[in-house]
Amino acid sequence: MRWILIGGGGHAKAVADMLALRGQTIAGYLALEKTPGSPWTYLGGDKDTEIPAGSFVALGLGGVTPEGLTRRLDLLDYHQQQGHTAPPIVSPHAIIAGSADIGTGSTIMMGVSIQAAAKIGMGAIINTGAIIEHDCIIGDGAHIAPGAIVLGGCRIGRCAMIGAGAIILPGAEVPDQGMVSAGKRLAADT
Repeated sequence: MRWILIGGGGHAKAVADMLALRGQTIAGYLALEKTPGSPWTYLGGDKDTEIPAGSFVALGLGGVTPEGLTRRLDLLDYHQQQGHTAPPIVSPHAIIAGSADIGTGSTIMMGVSIQAAAKIGMGAIINTGAIIEHDCIIGDGAHIAPGAIVLGGCRIGRCAMIGAGAIILPGAEVPDQGMVSAGKRLAADT
């Protein structure tokens, strides 16, 4: 299986490493411009570049602001409309409950734990060591940063950003494009 990365920087390296652990190869990457030091072949802009038939696309660019996460999700949508396939990428070192649902184009990094009946939206990033407890809904394009904990029954909005080490207490909601700072604790009644 040949993959095309969308993005060629640091997040792409983590995504490519997970693909390599599964025996997959990277055919090249797309980006607005060539990324200095990128180990892969630059194929062209992240839109309107013809890519080899039968390739899969992977979101190799991260995002830490709602605007960046929205652009990232728009790129996934664009490539899916072009007929490109974007299966979720799940680290073999993540633990995923059998009843959890993982959306297309999402990235589940090393050390992640996703519990029963959790739903991860399209193009979401569940970053290194994050915990998603039971019955949580993580919106399309959301980013749960390393070490964040989202406790049971929470709803995280579309393209929301949950900072590293944040704790989202049971039943709390974060609106679409909402931001929770690194290390913050968010209760349901705030």
